[in-house]
Amino acid sequence: MQGAYEQTDQDTHKSGHPGASSGPRVLLLEHEVHLRKVASLSLQQVGMNVLSAASADEAAALLREHLFQLVIVAVDREDESLNALLEAIRPSNMRQSVPVIVVTGERIRTEWRNRHKPAKTIYKPYDIRHLCRTAQALIKSGGRAGNQ
Repeated sequence: MQGAYEQTDQDTHKSGHPGASSGPRVLLLEHEVHLRKVASLSLQQVGMNVLSAASADEAAALLREHLFQLVIVAVDREDESLNALLEAIRPSNMRQSVPVIVVTGERIRTEWRNRHKPAKTIYKPYDIRHLCRTAQALIKSGGRAGNQ
C-alpha cells in the first residue's frame, strides 16, 4: 500500500487494526525496506505499536495524525525534509515531548547533534535487540537518557 505510510503483513499501523499492539506507539523512519521490516517486527515483538515510514515526508504525515511515545529515525544523509521532520519533533513544536533515537551509519556532526538533540544515537550495523532494549528503556524512563 502506498500513501502516508507503508503497510506490510508484518507492520502494525493503526491502534484499532486487528492484532495491533496496545503498547506504546512508535514512529519508525527507515529508508531501507528490509531494515524497516525487521525493525518494525522486532519492536512489535517487544510490545510496541509501530507505524513505519519510508521517507521524512511520510513520517511527517504520521506525526500530524498520531501521538507517539518514541520516534526512531534512520539518518543516512542530512537533507532538508529530514531536518524539517526533526524540527517538528522538538518539544516546543509538539503536543508532548517525544524522545528520538537516531540510527545511522555515518558520524553525526556535533553541530547537527546539538541542533536536534537525539536521546540516543545507534550506529549501523547494530544488533536489533540493542535497538529494542534502547527503545524500551527510553519509553520506560519517559525519554530521559544520555546519548551514547
